[in-house]
Amino acid sequence: MTFEELIAEGHRLEKPCLYLTDEPNENGPVAYWGGEGPSNLPSGHLTWIGGYRHWITLDSSWLTKQGNSAEGVISVFECLENEDFEGPEFPLTEGTVIYQHKTTLEDVEIEGQKLYGVESRSFPPIDAVCLYGSEKVETWLREQNRKRTDYDALQGEIIDQYGDYWMERSPYSAPALHDQYFAVMGGWHIHWPDDDFYMPKEMELVVWTFRDAEPYVEVWSRRPNFILKLRST
Repeated sequence: MTFEELIAEGHRLEKPCLYLTDEPNENGPVAYWGGEGPSNLPSGHLTWIGGYRHWITLDSSWLTKQGNSAEGVISVFECLENEDFEGPEFPLTEGTVIYQHKTTLEDVEIEGQKLYGVESRSFPPIDAVCLYGSEKVETWLREQNRKRTDYDALQGEIIDQYGDYWMERSPYSAPALHDQYFAVMGGWHIHWPDDDFYMPKEMELVVWTFRDAEPYVEVWSRRPNFILKLRST
């Protein structure tokens, strides 16, 4: 397989994504960043003694249109430890995702920075190409005595070239994207050092934040549950 053929496989696998920016557009806000977050959450939430940091609250309507199982409004909070608290030790969870089904941002009383959506296409890393590429990719891997799941063992010039091409298009590494946008909804993800494997496509990426990193915040949807990961390099 040539570099050009591998790149063509990547473009074939591109996914729609929605970048979130503070520059207003005609579609109105689709998310709120930082601040105190929603003030009218259902009772019983956010009772952690150390407090919480609000990361983002978003309307998942755009995701729903793309076939994602998420619906309604999703809020992400990070748990904060209270070093001055003297009492029983509680297990610290990294954070929490609060999901308000069949709700829109207009229904939520919220304080934070308004974010607006910009539609784009998400180019996959080599991990995704190995796992979900065509039969041509599988043949290419087999010729190297590799399986589709051996994406982390691949080496060579063509892999380096693909990595460079991907980095120019990834919001994680491309300065033009990383500096311009706060987060992205949907699209492809990366394989973090603390991951045992590349997250399968059955897990749906809801949002991935870049502003104020680290940590980078990821929310995954697998109906009826949400998974929150706070990533650090």
